[in-house]
Amino acid sequence: LAEGLFEFHKAFVLKKLTDGAVLTGQYCNTEPPVFEYWRLSTENSHCPIFMFALPDVERRRKRELSIRATANLFMNFCNLNSVVCGNSESDVVAKITLGRWILAKKVVILHLLKNLFRRISMIIPFRPVTAADADVLRSFTMESKCMNCDMNVANICAWQFLYHTEWAVVEGFLVLRFVTDGHVTYMKPMGKGDLGRVLRLLAEDARSLGDTLRVACVCPCAQALMEESAPGGFTFESQRERADYIYLRESLVTLSGKKLQPKRNHISKFKRLYPNHAYRPLTADLVPHCLQLAEAWCRTADCREQRAALAEQRMMAYALDHMEELHIRGGALFVEERMVAFTFGAPINGTTFDVCVEKADTAYEGAYTMINHEFVASLPEQYAYINREEDLGLEGLRKAKLSYYPELILDKMTATYTAQPVENEEERRMRFETRSLWERSFADPRAF
Repeated sequence: LAEGLFEFHKAFVLKKLTDGAVLTGQYCNTEPPVFEYWRLSTENSHCPIFMFALPDVERRRKRELSIRATANLFMNFCNLNSVVCGNSESDVVAKITLGRWILAKKVVILHLLKNLFRRISMIIPFRPVTAADADVLRSFTMESKCMNCDMNVANICAWQFLYHTEWAVVEGFLVLRFVTDGHVTYMKPMGKGDLGRVLRLLAEDARSLGDTLRVACVCPCAQALMEESAPGGFTFESQRERADYIYLRESLVTLSGKKLQPKRNHISKFKRLYPNHAYRPLTADLVPHCLQLAEAWCRTADCREQRAALAEQRMMAYALDHMEELHIRGGALFVEERMVAFTFGAPINGTTFDVCVEKADTAYEGAYTMINHEFVASLPEQYAYINREEDLGLEGLRKAKLSYYPELILDKMTATYTAQPVENEEERRMRFETRSLWERSFADPRAF
């Protein structure tokens, strides 16, 4: 059984890794009981490629072995052309540069066969999102009909520090994984192909991390696709405070009609009070002034005690530092050369623009209404819809967003995977044989 598994695993390694690739080998142990083993993974993935135990004789001698001796021991297991040692046993202790191929001489796999086969079949090469990835992400989002602000690539990148967002392309779909409320969470995959299979792979990925598949910010159209691809596989829960407010661009520009008369009045009053005002497109030289205004706004709002507001400060700094990569558009409002308001956003798709941030000095009456109007009027006409994001359950913010009479309040749901994997006869047999192999190899009690 072990020989057959090794041959299968060797083929997997040869398929996934090319000459010159780099593996990381890490010495690990568990206490209690002390159980020592090597864990191998690629530089771009935390998923182990394989694990194997140190022999009993070496286990007894481990305390006497130096890091170099441990690395040499590893070379005795694999035909490798070089090993470079690290600095401490707590960190990676050996980097192995692969030769033409890997041949392990004596390997005992530590995973249960069932889980190992599943992991081998669906390792998803997630990696952290950065601004350098924006073009690849946009190749999926810009073609989508999704109007969700969470799929704005600028938001995905600028909030990475908070949600630890990672991305991968799986069978033609863009998949995003992040952490929220202590759970591994995913966005609805975007792409063309077998959505049902990709959702099953994400369910396995979540299960391998000890969690249940949760898909956040699911719009009604995405809900329909998920239900069609995985009938009965998900439950959906709405969160009103997370719903997006979406407006017609034309409505925000013209402010026509009786309902929007108060907004027109605010703009007229602003122009009377501040005749020396000017609107300017947001450029790199204005970024320091934007951050200063945001800092002043934060002090006024006493947001030093509010973690969410402080996180927004960090998000703004990142976005404005990567305006070109993130396709950021913005504008600033000046009164006698003093910046009194600024705003910026980025496209969600080819027809929807997302306003990410809007800040104003409330000492200047009507500044918020004015910056909103001027900025939207400056956007290309291709953006027929303007997403002004959520109200977060804040009463004042909800009232302000409703006062512009949105065309759509976009419901966003969290989908939880409820389908349970069914172990078939072959999997039960594999589990029994694996347990027996483990007990013969390591002499661990059944409880372990």
